[in-house]
Amino acid sequence: MFPRRIPNLHIGPLRLPSRGTRVLRPIHKITTPDLSHKVHRRLASSTVATFHYLCALEEYRTVKPFHINIPAGGIPGGHHTNEVSQPYHNIRVRDIRAEGSQLSLDTNGFEVAVAGGTTGAAVLGALAPEDFERSDANELRSILAPAMEVFLTERLQAETVFTFAFRYRHRSREFPTLARGTDPRISQPVQGVHADFTPDYARTTANFVAGLRNFQDLALCERRWQLISAWRPLHGPLFDWPLAGLDTRSLNYYRDLVASDNVYPHQCASLSSALPGLVNYPNSTAYARNNIYWSLRQNTTISPACFVTPRTSRHVSTAIQILTSLNQPFTVKSGGHTAFEGGSNIGPEGVTIDLVHLNSITLSPDRKSVSLGPGNRWIDVAEHLTPLGLAVVGGRASTVGVSGLILGGGISFFSGQRGWACDNVIEYELVTAKGDIVTANKSHNKDLFWALRGGGGSNFGIVTRFTLEAFEQGDLWASSLIWSGGANQTLIRLLNEMAVDGLAKDKGAHTYFVLTYLPDLGGYVVLTDQFHIEGGREDVPEVFRPMQEAFKGVAEGGLFNNTRRANISSLLREISQPAGMRQTWAVTSVSVAADESLLGDFVPLFEGHVERLQKAAKEVGESVMVPYLIFQPLPINVIEAMQVNGGNTFGLKPSDGPLMLVQLSVTWSSESLDEAVASNCERLISEVDALAEERGAKKGFVYMNYASKNQDVYGSYGEKSHLKLKRMADRWDPKGQLRKLWRGYFKL
Repeated sequence: MFPRRIPNLHIGPLRLPSRGTRVLRPIHKITTPDLSHKVHRRLASSTVATFHYLCALEEYRTVKPFHINIPAGGIPGGHHTNEVSQPYHNIRVRDIRAEGSQLSLDTNGFEVAVAGGTTGAAVLGALAPEDFERSDANELRSILAPAMEVFLTERLQAETVFTFAFRYRHRSREFPTLARGTDPRISQPVQGVHADFTPDYARTTANFVAGLRNFQDLALCERRWQLISAWRPLHGPLFDWPLAGLDTRSLNYYRDLVASDNVYPHQCASLSSALPGLVNYPNSTAYARNNIYWSLRQNTTISPACFVTPRTSRHVSTAIQILTSLNQPFTVKSGGHTAFEGGSNIGPEGVTIDLVHLNSITLSPDRKSVSLGPGNRWIDVAEHLTPLGLAVVGGRASTVGVSGLILGGGISFFSGQRGWACDNVIEYELVTAKGDIVTANKSHNKDLFWALRGGGGSNFGIVTRFTLEAFEQGDLWASSLIWSGGANQTLIRLLNEMAVDGLAKDKGAHTYFVLTYLPDLGGYVVLTDQFHIEGGREDVPEVFRPMQEAFKGVAEGGLFNNTRRANISSLLREISQPAGMRQTWAVTSVSVAADESLLGDFVPLFEGHVERLQKAAKEVGESVMVPYLIFQPLPINVIEAMQVNGGNTFGLKPSDGPLMLVQLSVTWSSESLDEAVASNCERLISEVDALAEERGAKKGFVYMNYASKNQDVYGSYGEKSHLKLKRMADRWDPKGQLRKLWRGYFKL
């Protein structure tokens, strides 16, 4: 008996968006009205049914029959099909299960396989009926597909069998009133009787899949090969809508069949066919979860046609090959912490590949390295390693994604000793534009290894694994100090002294400095966070004593002092900035050795910036507008640590230091202010660069992870590094597909 739930395993190549079929002038629907209301333990040996055949219209001589499988509102005029059918009643349908041994694929076009023996038991007995109520398509495929491949290999005496698509059909209560193909997210039982592939289409797709599977040694078109739809009943019996087959001896291929197109909407259907259960469409809960971003600019103005959520590197490879072969735009999301719109999301013209499920964390047996999936956030890494007394050079905010931070550089608590995160990667695993899965380290694919150290990923491929150095680390010494804004000039002078001299002498120290405007605290406020890797110490590290002594209590401007000992997980949670607002960033860099007054002279420029933003906010009734001016030291010891293993892509030398990253950040809520905020940040960065150039202190290095959408990141790395990165991109993506199709992030 056939069940209500049936998986369809297509043995052979992937379905492409427009699927050429041969149909029995064609049968669209089989109705068995007398079976739908009888409950028997056995079906009658035969019954009658109504078949709908394609009418022999004159237009089919010049116009191919088609059916477009997208919702009714998606096509102007609603013209989904030109197929016109005519019913033929009282056609005898025979129960063939008792005749299964007399039927064969070669003679009849189908056969009934009774699975016996060990492999048969694996196919039929792997799951219980209740498993299908609580399992998703991915789990079912992982159990059923391998068993079916083994079974078919033995039964057909095949050299190679592989599953290229998997369907789990769970009949909706609305079936069959649910119109054919109106919602590609709902995989209902198929009502039409048809041949899935024309011979030409089968040859084309077989070669396509042979390439996907890297069957270089298998010339499919020169040997016998078959595309088979294998239906495995899960449980039953099913009395309504049973599966029907047509004996191919009863028709003439050229006389009775007409080629037609069964067209799926776009790339999402192809991805869904190849990666069942891993594609999420709009108006679904899974899509809504994928579409959560730190900055609302990423998901309130644009949303993709679908999200694809690979679980393995091979899944990523399949997605890349499909999207590039179809010339379809896409983007990639790791943590979704980019500030500007389209940074890691895309509009309805494209697909977002969300790496959220590539979230493995694997520590090596010797505890000296850890492999991270790009779908992790830094809090995941810290919570895994902190209980083990270990750490890596990684992010400082809990919700930042692993991939974006490392590929752009990665400032860390430990940068004084070890450089940035990208300088501590031992090996990358990457999926190229061709879909190849490769590794890069200091001895293998050395050019790619260099390019990924600060060069981003969007020009080279999708990184699916990072292996980082791990090291022993306990708690950190930490201190958070807040003053009223009137103290800013004194504190900035002390920060400059630290950047020039103090931090280079104490490589275990790390700090940053923030000036912001908070009306609830009386206006301008200064914040500094200080960290030291020696968490067990009782005294204040010498490098931080001048700043600590400047904190003299509320009466003289000190508002808050929280000096403590904390583990990395706790610090990441403290620093994290919550999602749910609109965000922007921009950054530049200046030399701080020659002119100790330069940083302080940026403050009036920032105050003018704040006044302009407040005015723009008042004009639109915006109540939330928080601007930040952030100084992050880049002392000589950090630049020295960047030179290991051939250096990174930034083009920085120790002689360039010490430097200061000058970062702007703004948080607001109203979309109507997007343009005003962006233009004002661009103006302030230009003013900072101009003043630094006038003083002979402009460096201009643009840190990718803080850059605004229109900044020239790669140009700031210097001509030599920039040209080398371009050569690497040409080598690893010779057709320029990633640079053309991967939208949103920085391109060479």
